[in-house]
Amino acid sequence: MTIRLALADDHRMFRESLRMALAKEPDLEIVGEASSGHETMAMVAQVQPEVLLLDIALPDSNGIEVASRLHRLYPALQIIALTGYADKVFIGEMLKTGAKGYIVKSAGSEDLIRGIHAVVSGRNYLCAESTQALLGKAPSGGGTPSPPVTVLTNREQQVLRLLAEGQRSLQIAEELGISAATVEVYRRKIKAKLDLHTTAELTRYAIREGLASI
Repeated sequence: MTIRLALADDHRMFRESLRMALAKEPDLEIVGEASSGHETMAMVAQVQPEVLLLDIALPDSNGIEVASRLHRLYPALQIIALTGYADKVFIGEMLKTGAKGYIVKSAGSEDLIRGIHAVVSGRNYLCAESTQALLGKAPSGGGTPSPPVTVLTNREQQVLRLLAEGQRSLQIAEELGISAATVEVYRRKIKAKLDLHTTAELTRYAIREGLASI
């Protein structure tokens, strides 16, 4: 039986390399590709793949939101997160959406192929590095870069921008039409997703990502 695959990643060169690696497998067929969240939704609706390899960092939305929407619309679709980040928060959030696998891009193609067959067989699959991260055993070197801003929801990006501009929770709440308590919830979520701990770190990150100016 041939497994129908789709790829969603904004890096064309990565998709091409992945396509070449998977083309060597006689039971795998790539039926669609996308480079953004919007394209992914349209592509899945059109080609109806069995398995979607989905990056978390997409240019117009994050893969967690996309996976959640797709799971509601197509519960039979098997989603595998294929990303550069072995982060406990992201792994947990992806699994909550209904995704069945989480594989980091540094893993080998053999790992990915095993994951594809596992989810088609009804099993969850985490690569070794993802399992270590989920158990809190990922190696710590202090040099891991913060994830791209696209891992944040649109509302989280708005809150981060206003925080970086020096606004207090009450000011942010008034501007966005939400409560100050909700702003604090967003602040905690942003820190957890980015693994940053102070307002100064958040501000530097927002400036570096182009959300705020100096």
